[in-house]
Amino acid sequence: MNTHLRFAAPSFAKPFHRRKGAVVALNCLLAAAIAGLSACGGGGGDDASASAAAAASQSDADSWTVAFVRNQLDSETPVAEDAPSVTAMTLPSGQSAVVDHSLLHRGVVSAATPSSVELAWERPPSVLGYTISRDGEVIAQLDAEATRFKDTTVTAGQIYRYYIVPSLPATGEEGEQVWSMNVQVPPAADGEKSLASAAQAISASAAAARTTTVTWVTFIPMARVDAPPVGCDYGSGYQFGGDGRSYDWTSNKYRTALNAVVDWNNKSVASYPSIGATTVYNKRSGRLVATKTASASQVYAKKMGAGANDIDVRMVTHASNPFCHLGAIDGALSINLTRGGNYVIFSGNHRQMPNHHVYIYNAGKVTDVYRRNYAGAACLLGSAACELARFYGAGTF
Repeated sequence: MNTHLRFAAPSFAKPFHRRKGAVVALNCLLAAAIAGLSACGGGGGDDASASAAAAASQSDADSWTVAFVRNQLDSETPVAEDAPSVTAMTLPSGQSAVVDHSLLHRGVVSAATPSSVELAWERPPSVLGYTISRDGEVIAQLDAEATRFKDTTVTAGQIYRYYIVPSLPATGEEGEQVWSMNVQVPPAADGEKSLASAAQAISASAAAARTTTVTWVTFIPMARVDAPPVGCDYGSGYQFGGDGRSYDWTSNKYRTALNAVVDWNNKSVASYPSIGATTVYNKRSGRLVATKTASASQVYAKKMGAGANDIDVRMVTHASNPFCHLGAIDGALSINLTRGGNYVIFSGNHRQMPNHHVYIYNAGKVTDVYRRNYAGAACLLGSAACELARFYGAGTF
């Protein structure tokens, strides 16, 4: 059973609106960060140029679009609610491919044959161009009119992680899109029947994990921090206990922990919040003088909506220091997950104290989604004292 819960008590196992937002624009700087580059436009070398040329040289007869996939699926009526998100399909060129449409609702699909992977997407408004990366390496940069890309440098049987990153005007507005997909290249074999079998095997593999857990933890990295001079029951001369840890998902020390457990069989979300005890020490003697635990009533996860193979989850964390009268740990995020292993955070923000860590546990694997170090204790007072941290992202798990 694929369930991971991290609480102070021993872990235990139990059984995560439709789309309103999308991910904020991640321009070429993000693409460079994905590829480990020092500047936009670098990386990829001759391979990138060759891949881009291959994509540009496709004839109209070979083209396919998101609309084509949507029309093909609409023609297969009725479509079961639990229909697989990976199917064998004949493209406009007459070639058969394994098509992943798990992110069709977000405007991106992939088609894989034993010798190629083709990505297609719907064009965001005001886009200036696109950067395509594979497994962390930039392989192509496309102009604003592009809505598809074909990678012919793949190996049959391998799994690749693709990012499609649009370059957008620096407006600061939210609501643009970044896509990420895991694509499994089918094994080399002959005939449409073998591709249909490959599609069934990929769908079965994705369905094997019954649950996926998204965890949001906040923690104070220091062992102790000085109490503020005013605003708390204990002031100068006292310290609050920290967690004395780093970004270690196995640690059971935290200020708040929230586990959103998605059960893919019934498309439910179970919420498991937990609050770490707050301790007070005499700074001079080091003696423990008081312990309290804040309420977890405002720390929760809930289901926002679900499709055949994906789900939207809302996570909220809000907890105050039980010895203080002002300030609180506060944040919220909205995330979409697909059963095939893709995620998009389309809205996220939090106060910049303490550290924040979001990760996904699936099929025995832990995937880091977000990390943010604290800025200062004043941030607990909210945006009037400290700007909120806003975060977005897309990836695979």
